Amino acid sequence: MKKAAVLFLLISLLPCLTAWAEGAEEARSIYVGDIVTLRVTARDISSESVKAAFRDFDILEIMQEHDGYRVSIRTFQIGEHTVTLGNRKIVIHVRSVLEDIERDTLFAGEQGLYEPGVSLNLLPFCLSAAGVFTLSLGFIGLDKLKKRKSKTPNPLQLFIKRTAALSAEDDRYCVALTFHFKEYMESQIHRRIIGKTSDEIMAGLQQDASLSPLFARIRAWLHECDRLKFTGVAVTAQDKQLLYEALLSLVCHIDKREAGLS
Repeated sequence: MKKAAVLFLLISLLPCLTAWAEGAEEARSIYVGDIVTLRVTARDISSESVKAAFRDFDILEIMQEHDGYRVSIRTFQIGEHTVTLGNRKIVIHVRSVLEDIERDTLFAGEQGLYEPGVSLNLLPFCLSAAGVFTLSLGFIGLDKLKKRKSKTPNPLQLFIKRTAALSAEDDRYCVALTFHFKEYMESQIHRRIIGKTSDEIMAGLQQDASLSPLFARIRAWLHECDRLKFTGVAVTAQDKQLLYEALLSLVCHIDKREAGLS
């Protein structure tokens, strides 16, 4: 295809057109795909009228100027195209480059043979790459899952964190300490004990034989805590500290036994 031809056609649509110009036709020949730029000068014409006139072409650009429009068009359809603007017609003959080649015989291809090129079967490589990618995603997912699990505190860690945050100045210290102990025990025996009395708790623990060596310590701690809570005795900060240390030691032993440690 030849380089894009840019044609500037000055088309006057003013009422003062001379009589010899009325109905006259101008012919311009372009090639398929050439870009044609037309300059339309008229003060009383709208862009919609310009678009309608060139509707058979691909309108690439319409730029408004002080005295009209500059239109860039092209087409890939061979043949004559007539554009009418006001009382002026433009006949554009779209030609093919092949029309300019004078030849009476068929175009013959090259007679030589080409050596076969190297053909690679990329399917095994693609499958291998997909397998490596899948395995990589799996390892990354497992690593993230392990990290997430490692960041999640276990029941013992939660118990230590919550009980350590209690204030010895709180009047309900013993109540809160008992609640966190019951909360921890529920995570170990998987039975509901929050809201039950000490005797009811001990009756429920009888079903767990692994805790039998610690029954006496658990019962003693619960009874001591009940004494401090319900008898109305004055509970000092030292009493609360001793109660906490005894419970912490007891919970650590329970945790070891539940983990299968001696």
